Amino acid sequence: MEDGVTGAQPAFRPPTPQAEQKPSPSGTNRLAKTALFLGLLGSALSGTVLWPIFGFVSILAIVLGVTALRQIHRSGGRQKGRGMAIAGTVLGSLAVVIILVAFVVTAGKPAPLVQNGSFESPGVLSGSNIVQSIPGWGATNSCYFRLNNSPLGGPAADGNQWAELNANCVGGIAQTVDTTPGSRYDLSFAFGARPGTSGSQNQMEVLFNGAPVATLGPLTASGSQINWAVHHVFVTARGPKSTLTFRGTDPNSADAVGSELDKVSLRPAG
Repeated sequence: MEDGVTGAQPAFRPPTPQAEQKPSPSGTNRLAKTALFLGLLGSALSGTVLWPIFGFVSILAIVLGVTALRQIHRSGGRQKGRGMAIAGTVLGSLAVVIILVAFVVTAGKPAPLVQNGSFESPGVLSGSNIVQSIPGWGATNSCYFRLNNSPLGGPAADGNQWAELNANCVGGIAQTVDTTPGSRYDLSFAFGARPGTSGSQNQMEVLFNGAPVATLGPLTASGSQINWAVHHVFVTARGPKSTLTFRGTDPNSADAVGSELDKVSLRPAG
């Protein structure tokens, strides 16, 4: 009988099967197509008022474009769309640059003192509306005022709309703005005569804090469109708030048309 040490035999383990790797699908990469679409959309609309939304769209185009390029590279030639992915990435990057430049330029400019100076809000679908107030402006009497758009004697002096001081009768509008006491300002505005009206129907007085600073008209209409003229008046603020007033001075208080106003601005005088 032999002495010996019997060792435990290791348990048999079958080899672990390797996960089967599926080949990348062939054809044009879907992310490349999406990146191109988003890049075109973002670059086309990056300069509009919707830039915050399309800024996000442009960033998404860059992300999808880079991801698509990686997938195409790993496919070993099975997938196409490399040009689309590059184009989407480039267009998205271009849109982001445009938005950043516009933001920097805009941030460097002081906010306008006059709100809604071109009377673009609210939008008038066609023709005109008689209103008591709009963003920034309010009527000075019960006649209210008229908000017109381009089909009615246009084009506007700025944008698509303008105000008409005479509505139900001879009226006016006013707005109070922030000012610096003792500072001098350039008050500018466009004034014109409504087509088909007489000179007496197109007269206006401009007041700054209740004091008259300009008188315009009588202005006779000529032609089928408003002939706008831009005027400048220099004023000095006496307090932290100043009120701009534009009111019709037609001697016939019942006149319900005339005295067109647009493009009102108040800027520090250089």
